[in-house]
Amino acid sequence: MYYRGLYHFFYQYNPKGVVWNKIAWGHAVSSDLVHWRHLPVAMVPDQWYDINGVLTGSATMLPNGTVILLYTGNSDTFAQVQCIAFPADPADPLLRTWTKHPANPVIFPPPGIGDRDFRDPMAAWFDKSDNTWHDYYALGRFDAEANRWTPLDPEADVGIGMRVDWGKFYASTSFYDPVKQRRVSWGFVGETDSPNTDIAKGWASLQGIPRKVVLDEKTRTNILQWPVEEIDTLRYNATNFSGITVESSFVITLPLRQVSQLDIEASFRLNASAIAALNEADVSYNCSTSGGATERGALGPFGLLIHATNSGSEQLAVYFYIYKGLDGGLRTQFCHDESGSSRAKELLKRVVGSTVPVLHGEALSARVLVDHSIVESFVMGGRMTVTSRVYPMEAIHAAGRVCVFNNATGSAVTVEKLVVHEMASTPIQAYRDA
Repeated sequence: MYYRGLYHFFYQYNPKGVVWNKIAWGHAVSSDLVHWRHLPVAMVPDQWYDINGVLTGSATMLPNGTVILLYTGNSDTFAQVQCIAFPADPADPLLRTWTKHPANPVIFPPPGIGDRDFRDPMAAWFDKSDNTWHDYYALGRFDAEANRWTPLDPEADVGIGMRVDWGKFYASTSFYDPVKQRRVSWGFVGETDSPNTDIAKGWASLQGIPRKVVLDEKTRTNILQWPVEEIDTLRYNATNFSGITVESSFVITLPLRQVSQLDIEASFRLNASAIAALNEADVSYNCSTSGGATERGALGPFGLLIHATNSGSEQLAVYFYIYKGLDGGLRTQFCHDESGSSRAKELLKRVVGSTVPVLHGEALSARVLVDHSIVESFVMGGRMTVTSRVYPMEAIHAAGRVCVFNNATGSAVTVEKLVVHEMASTPIQAYRDA
């Protein structure tokens, strides 16, 4: 939310530990979505209707400019109810103090709805043209075996069911930025290691990079998600490796000063003759059910190895895989293979990703942001995104590498563009009045 010159970020926070317990609302502010300042906790569980947690919700502005927080209270009986809060001093641009409404809870679970899963209120949209609040939703049933959701109303327009992110990415929400007239989305990225590891390191979970969201005017079926332009201000010391060719079965290590904080821009092309020679349809290929970066085909996998060791004992492979469908058309999958990303135990390590649209004449492109244990890939201009958490034990500090690899059996790969930017840190500090 943007209010009086500052972006406000509210988040689920346990001030007393790194595990989920009696959650409060943390609060931070920024003037640029990059450099943040912590403020005092916005709301704590202190009423009968939220004593077991101030759960998720949303912040919005009413048509008259009033700010309101909508949230789920986890009550003294663990029933989930909906509540609202207003700033105690609307003139304060930091919105440091909040007052819970005396009429809380404003919504109780309706009959027939489980009171332990009635949460996460979002604000409706107010349309000045018809002076009406609009709320769009759909009801349906989920078939766990078929992994399919079906709306109760077969005529309902529920879109085309695209995923926001194919990796470790959850509960994203968006807001309209009136300063730059853009829609910005932000998602929660949890840990994939064990709770004991989180306790030992003293923190757990983080936010991904804020993303600008627009319609893909080329496909008209995708949204484009892209890091907000302010992220580019953290770049320094760019190194250009464009124009190299990677033969089949080869790995090229990039000479970099450090590999922990990077912004990588890459684009690839395959030999046109190799594409023309591809005959056999491979309709069974799927990132999540494949053998990962070691499962070789004529035109893939190829891409980058992040947090890699010289021996290959650890590496996160981010890669493209090209194959032919039954209709004779080419298909492109982009995947993250986390299976070899760490030698640590008790980790969730998967191969994640899916098909991404590639139009005629387009190079295969990806922007990969690396910030220690989090890796976010923005593919084909943002038509697809994949987020991974990785916890290398060996590929750290000077022992870490970034490599270009080609496991395709039928083609060399030309790296048309490969620019690696080092990225500056943005320490988050407590807010201090001038």
